[in-house]
Amino acid sequence: MNTTTPAPSPVFDTVEKVQRQGELGRHPHKVAELFVCIGGSAIDTVNSFNSTVSPGDVYVLTRDVIHAQTYMGSFRCCIFKFNMQRLLERAADAHLAEKPGFQELFINDVRERKKGVPVPNLCIDAGTVRYVEQIADMMKDESDPDILDILFLSLVALLSTRCNRKRSTEAQPIPRDIAEVAFYIEQNFDKPLTLENLSLQCHYSQRHFARLMREHYGMSPMAYLDAVRMKNACDLLLRTTHSVVQIARLCGFEDNNLFSRHFRAAMGVSPTVYRQENRNLMRVPTLTDVDIINDGE
Repeated sequence: MNTTTPAPSPVFDTVEKVQRQGELGRHPHKVAELFVCIGGSAIDTVNSFNSTVSPGDVYVLTRDVIHAQTYMGSFRCCIFKFNMQRLLERAADAHLAEKPGFQELFINDVRERKKGVPVPNLCIDAGTVRYVEQIADMMKDESDPDILDILFLSLVALLSTRCNRKRSTEAQPIPRDIAEVAFYIEQNFDKPLTLENLSLQCHYSQRHFARLMREHYGMSPMAYLDAVRMKNACDLLLRTTHSVVQIARLCGFEDNNLFSRHFRAAMGVSPTVYRQENRNLMRVPTLTDVDIINDGE
């Protein structure tokens, strides 16, 4: 009598690209989840440990932890749900588990978080965040479980080679007033914002406000504004038929030439070429997609 061996359970479960505001209350995790922050920031609580999550942060939570988040403005992330045991088995077969980055992300950090030990998040650069989003988009459109497993394992391999440990070993929550100004910028990027009127939003001196923005967001207020404008310009170029002149004005630029210079500095090509090369992708880049060239105040 012939018998067939049942197919092994898949590694990958589901993927979500989410945008959240407010709070996510304490809840137990039912499956393992890989988090990649692609925009905004949050205060993350795992069991009893608080940490700040910012763009590029990567971490794994297993089904036996209690998790909560408080969002500082608008928080965006990719969440990949998966079977941890199957991942460890497949990673061992592919010799992926031997990579230091895999050990840090999927074994060491997970073990420490279970014990309630403070663990600074691993992080990836802007280019890798872009790849993560692209893989997430492909996975959302795919239904074949074998292909989904391959895509997820490719993502794991990428993160295992690109993750780095954050320098700080202490949680540094973003002050709520600074996060609110960052959110204000994201909602009013089409207006003629200046360093002066932005600093007035949080009642700090311009110098102190600029220092806090650099400390918590890695760039000056005006560079952050420029990144928001470029992100939305990319969105409009791909999702509308507006002219470049119209898009410049919708993104807060009265001078089309100035807009084109900023766009080329950030994206490496002109707005027209970007539209031609990416019109079939129909995806929205995050702030971390944008390489900030001019970080002046």
